[in-house]
Amino acid sequence: MVNDIDSLTMLNGPQIAAWVPKTYRICYVQSANGSFRPTISEAGMAANDQLQNVKGLLQVLSTDGRTSAQMRAYLRFDEAAPVSFGAMQHVGSVDELTNMTCQIENGTMHVQARVYGQWNGRPWWFIGWHTDFVNVPLSD
Repeated sequence: MVNDIDSLTMLNGPQIAAWVPKTYRICYVQSANGSFRPTISEAGMAANDQLQNVKGLLQVLSTDGRTSAQMRAYLRFDEAAPVSFGAMQHVGSVDELTNMTCQIENGTMHVQARVYGQWNGRPWWFIGWHTDFVNVPLSD
């Protein structure tokens, strides 16, 4: 889960009231020689009452099968804009495109990401974040 951001550059649209944590899952098969092959991937968001119609996709763009990968996530959802006193609440469509550079060592994927966001089809912001994804073996 990505709980925090490192940077935010606003381009247009309503101010961001808060970052909604993002979730990513990638499953892979690891061979006896240590190489891996991605099998399932998904992107999502932490539960939030202000969000509706959340759709996500995570793609592995490239990997050397051992220590590095490039991934791209796409999230689309409807979000209520912040409301000023006396104003009507406005719901907008949000698109997020996240490019991730990943380095893998000892069961941990160190990820640096750059996210481009749009509000109703218009440039909204750029966000940067980093996190570590930890290998969790499947249970029987």
